Amino acid sequence: MNVPLKAKVYIYCLATIALIFSLFSLKGHSFSPQELPLVLFFVLINTAAESLPVPMPKGATVTVGFATIFAAIILFDTPAVILIAVGGYLFALGKKFNFYQYLFNSAQLCLSAGLAAYVYRQLVANNDIIFDAKASMVFPLLLSSLTYIFLNTLFVALVLGFITNNKPYAYWLSNMKWSAGNFLAMAPLGLLIALIQTNVGSWGVVLFLIPLLLARHSFKSYMDMRQSFLDTIMSLTTAIDAKDSYTRGHSSRVAEYAVATAKVLGYNESQLDKIRYISLLHDAGKIGISEEILNKPSSLSNEEFQEMKRHPVIGGEIVKNVKMLEGGEKIIRHHHERYDGKGYPDGIAGEEIPREARIIGVADSFDAMTSTRPYRKAMTPEEAFAELERCAGSQFDPEIVKAFIKAFPKVKIKSKEEQRAMAEAAATRETE
Repeated sequence: MNVPLKAKVYIYCLATIALIFSLFSLKGHSFSPQELPLVLFFVLINTAAESLPVPMPKGATVTVGFATIFAAIILFDTPAVILIAVGGYLFALGKKFNFYQYLFNSAQLCLSAGLAAYVYRQLVANNDIIFDAKASMVFPLLLSSLTYIFLNTLFVALVLGFITNNKPYAYWLSNMKWSAGNFLAMAPLGLLIALIQTNVGSWGVVLFLIPLLLARHSFKSYMDMRQSFLDTIMSLTTAIDAKDSYTRGHSSRVAEYAVATAKVLGYNESQLDKIRYISLLHDAGKIGISEEILNKPSSLSNEEFQEMKRHPVIGGEIVKNVKMLEGGEKIIRHHHERYDGKGYPDGIAGEEIPREARIIGVADSFDAMTSTRPYRKAMTPEEAFAELERCAGSQFDPEIVKAFIKAFPKVKIKSKEEQRAMAEAAATRETE
């Protein structure tokens, strides 16, 4: 993995802070002969948990290791918690060695788990572990778990942002969305592990690993199902593009344009994901159109165009009952409507057209204009921008045209040279 300089600086700074924090927590602390074997046992348990990561949508991973770490937060002082969290990660099986990855994860685990343990110890009345139904224990447990979750997702979002040169907030929001539930579900299991260790002993903890692994399996099954859904969308997109030889790659480009435009318009991460998936399938209805019409090397006749106009209706029907694309039917059905009401299939106008359909309509038209056809040459980006602006208020929503032109330089689907030229064209248009 090629790590940019700013990401390296961030990782080294984080590692330095983690080292200072570790030395500070060790001040005046010593492991007793009774405590050390138990700490090493929890390192072993955490190693097993960390060896089974579940990939997240934006490149991060989660494990059931938080349950072990949370139990350690309750049972041990800060130095032992750091040793269990970092040791479990370093000894975990199945990971390829990458210096910066190991350094970063060791540092962020040290700080996330260590500070969570420190918060817990500052809030409990004494250093004895209290297992009762007192409401006073709820706040320390909740705050320490939230401290870990917030710091862990923050540190990961920052490093991903630096590596990809994107806004860390988007990564934090996405990974928080997918991982927060998992972390909060693991916290009660961590409490149970601490209870079992205190009242039953280490063998009870070993037996408890079975339901812990079942919890991990359930979460992974859900993420696998989600990935299968995305793979199915990509396969269908490839099939659509293959059917129409003149628009190969069109769906992917439209999805990139639409997502970039929606970002400018303030859509959140969850909404952006849905727009991406629906954009990829916006031409799914072409499956029901004959290849003779799709691949005709000249302009369509009136009769052929009437047949082509069926594809958004067919596409809407295809996604109608897909729960993960709720609302997608109307968006796909109406992406060829015009802002002035002269589009198809229903001739609706203005705000009646779903906003996402208006976004896809601009992205779709731009890609069509800048793509070569047998009967015409592709427009330059500058020419296409001018055409979008000329048709703003009639064919297109003016607000979305402005957002599209503003977002365009950030779209990464071309070579560096092409992207630079196209970005300059967009910037020129925006300042006029």
